[in-house]
Amino acid sequence: MNLPEEGFTQPPLRDMTGIPLVEGFYAEPDGDMEGIRTLDKNGNLVRIASFFAVTGLTRTAHGEDWGRLLEWKDKDGRPHRWNMSEGMAEGDPREITRTLASGGVTIARGYRQHLVDYIMASDADFVLLTDRLGWHGDQFVMPSHVIGTGERVIFQGGQGDYGLSQRGTVEEWTANVAALAVGNTRLTFAIAAAFAAPLAEAVHESGGVHFVGSSSSGKSTALAAAASVYGKPAAYAHRWRATGNGLEGVCVTRNNLLLVLDELGEVSPHEAGGTAYLITNGGGKVRARQDGTSRQPKRWNTLLLSAGEVGLAQHMAEGGKQVKAGQELRLVDISADAGQGLGMFENLHGLEGGAVFADRLKAVTSEYYGTAGEAFLAEVADSDKEGSKQAAIESVDTMQKDFVKDVVPAGACGQVSRVAGRFGLIAAAGELANGLGLCGWEEGASIAAAKTLFNEWLTARDGLGDAEDANGVSCVRAFLTAHAESRFSPMDDLGNNTKTINRAGYWRREGGTDTFYILPEAWRQEVCKGQDPRRVAKAVKAMGALLHDSGLLLKKKRLPGLGTVNCYVVTSAIFGDTPPQYAPAQPPEGQQG
Repeated sequence: MNLPEEGFTQPPLRDMTGIPLVEGFYAEPDGDMEGIRTLDKNGNLVRIASFFAVTGLTRTAHGEDWGRLLEWKDKDGRPHRWNMSEGMAEGDPREITRTLASGGVTIARGYRQHLVDYIMASDADFVLLTDRLGWHGDQFVMPSHVIGTGERVIFQGGQGDYGLSQRGTVEEWTANVAALAVGNTRLTFAIAAAFAAPLAEAVHESGGVHFVGSSSSGKSTALAAAASVYGKPAAYAHRWRATGNGLEGVCVTRNNLLLVLDELGEVSPHEAGGTAYLITNGGGKVRARQDGTSRQPKRWNTLLLSAGEVGLAQHMAEGGKQVKAGQELRLVDISADAGQGLGMFENLHGLEGGAVFADRLKAVTSEYYGTAGEAFLAEVADSDKEGSKQAAIESVDTMQKDFVKDVVPAGACGQVSRVAGRFGLIAAAGELANGLGLCGWEEGASIAAAKTLFNEWLTARDGLGDAEDANGVSCVRAFLTAHAESRFSPMDDLGNNTKTINRAGYWRREGGTDTFYILPEAWRQEVCKGQDPRRVAKAVKAMGALLHDSGLLLKKKRLPGLGTVNCYVVTSAIFGDTPPQYAPAQPPEGQQG
């Protein structure tokens, strides 16, 4: 009888003339005497069951749920593996023998308890049980196997479709998929992101990058190239359209791997921000058991590569939601337009047009996939190379820090550095994978691509300060642009001006500059809705557009009909070099202030 599968191990067995495996029992894995035997009350050897092996003492990483790993082959030669809880041995032995029998083990009646005694007396190596894919020490757990060497680990997360599959060879993937990324900044960056995902947790990175562009720009093709590192794109990549619970399950299957989500527009604008938080925070919701105690929430660490026709902020705005800085930082927007009139692409490798190139890339990613990611993980987890995983982490960490130093301008806030760190990880991982011979790119190609895209993001960003401050200033600008004509009364023409409905304040023009006196309640409840009002005022003050009394953010001002009140006084300097797109109602000629 052959052993069930690769990795199947067993304690040393002896034949009937040798030393018993377990005192009082003999086991023979093949031959005429195959099976497990013991002595009956008359001293005669009796066969109590067909052969199976106790191959592991199992438990979780927290030292709970101890059990015995049993393995055997049925009469058709199919391998079986069952983790038997040790607690079952304290109950009716028929619970155990019933499971064995249903899997093809033949058991003699009257010896059920003997068989349980045999199982519990058998010794074996420790085995770690986990329902979590990804790194466990220096080993990487996949649904069907474990990459790397060390203590035996068995995945017990179910037999779902994880999208992790392989076709072709590494060399074929490199020659047909990675080769098309040469000269294409966004393709290079997307593929490098796939290699970065397994290293993100080690360097304390998470979050994502979102390609924004029209439906024909090639965004989905770039996602397919990245997904092909680990599996067939059609099976590996997902869409944003999912419930919260469903997306939690998807994230768990991508722990320490790249998460690919297409079509942001398919998720409700009301849920988009919360979903981005859920993915990048690495943890699901806390849920209660039937007895009222809390279940351990699902955990993961993943890098997200996303695409859509609109960015997160715009999509949320369409649903009347306001994006928070943390959401924007977790999923940063990158234009899908590379600026060459070819959408995502810059180099078509001799093909006629972007559409033909995209079709070619879709074809090769459906033909060659999954091998590059497996090879990358095997290299990082190779215990024969002393300190391989740690060496990889240290190399990436050094390149990442150098990247941040190179690209972050002096005086930039921590948020800019945070995004630079994510781009730096992707740049470094791409260089590491290329150095292992997986990509076939020129040295430095991944770093150059990441720098280009980071600089594009930084240019599109509103300054080098915190996003919360930029968003606050933007809210004030938007309010004044939308309501300067209707919500502000001219201070010098109250008698002749039509009645201002739902007044937010007053305005006057002084020396060519418009000044808005905004009432505190309007400032807090409308102008700064969804923002910290004091922080917004400080941001406006920092740009020199807030008039205020010494040491304060407010200014005392005598306003018509209200007397002397505290108000927020904002000048048109808030628009900077951009001419304001509003036209406050003008007082009659000769009465301007």
